[in-house]
Amino acid sequence: MPPTELPALEWRPLTSNDAEIFSSLLHRIETHDELPYRTSTDEVRDFFRSTMAHSTIGGFVAGELKAYGYVRIKEGAGAIATCQGGVDPDFRGLGIGRALVTWQTDEARRMLADAQLPQRHITFQVEQGHADLENHLIDLGYKWARSFYDLRAPLSADIHDIELGPFLRIEPWEAFEENVILQAANRVAQEQWNASPQTMELWMSGRGAFRPDWSFVAVDNSGDRPTIAGYIMASRYAQDWSVLGWREGTIDMLGVLNDYRDTHLASALVAQTMRTQMDAGMQAVSAGVTSTNHTAAISIYDSLGFTTVSTARLYTLDVD
Repeated sequence: MPPTELPALEWRPLTSNDAEIFSSLLHRIETHDELPYRTSTDEVRDFFRSTMAHSTIGGFVAGELKAYGYVRIKEGAGAIATCQGGVDPDFRGLGIGRALVTWQTDEARRMLADAQLPQRHITFQVEQGHADLENHLIDLGYKWARSFYDLRAPLSADIHDIELGPFLRIEPWEAFEENVILQAANRVAQEQWNASPQTMELWMSGRGAFRPDWSFVAVDNSGDRPTIAGYIMASRYAQDWSVLGWREGTIDMLGVLNDYRDTHLASALVAQTMRTQMDAGMQAVSAGVTSTNHTAAISIYDSLGFTTVSTARLYTLDVD
């Protein structure tokens, strides 16, 4: 059911056929809010292609999309309902955003009830400066869970080499099967966050901007057979460059097994993708860290010239 007690918008579910008008609305929102990225139509199509359960609605005026909200369910050891929404800048101040958040919370509860898992949570990520949304979430019982920090470093020829032990090497991503890298990623997630394993389908989803040639795997050759000790995944979001004013690559994922946390592998992986991206013509590189690993991650990125450029906060609601 669509949100109630709203101004006269025509509400209906959004589908992959709406990808272009959906991305157009996102573009207007991202431009007005001065966000340092742009969501492409291909990224919107990737969302609809995902097999994760989701519920998405759009509010229209004279056939033009003016507001949207979605709930997407990720299942593992527990179930997480991720919520996102937005309102056209010309239609703000009418109570649409608050009503959407209430609808998303109710819809997420309904969808999570079908999951039949012991741990169920609803999450919203709030960009810096959206105090009204934070206050409304708090009114609904949400609590701050952690913060996200966006980092950026300029790329120049003085990226220093990181010395590793005699058996540790940084190898190209494409030299390994995806299932082997996924096994290592799942082990990192279990060791450091007690997270449930990702499926191959989820691991491979949303890779429209992924650059395997900018991505690398850390290997330990000290045993009878090579062991993956870490990995770094990078992407190229060219649609953001006109907004940023420069060409930039992105570090989407960085992970190192606990046994190798004191070996400088993480720094070596970051330095390797920085050099490769610079050789490909990138002028800067961005990355993200969370408050759960902020101190350790920041020290790695600080040593390579990264600074914090923006923050966001994650709010969660536990569902009984």
